[in-house]
Amino acid sequence: MPIHPAFGGLTIEIASDEAIHDRDFLAEIAREMTLHNIGLSIDNLGANWPELMGLRIPFIELKADRQFVAG
Repeated sequence: MPIHPAFGGLTIEIASDEAIHDRDFLAEIAREMTLHNIGLSIDNLGANWPELMGLRIPFIELKADRQFVAG
């Protein structure tokens, strides 16, 4: 990873259904990634959002399905 003030870090995106699949492993990896200036983005948050909210995952971005924000 570049060590430069202009580099804001790297973001890795994972689908919410994949995040739910192995929660403990994801939480461990996400914490490890923050040590290397790598953030986690969770995409396609939909009806499964209650399952994700109980997790202690340090994500930097959460992308909701369009149905939750449209209209």
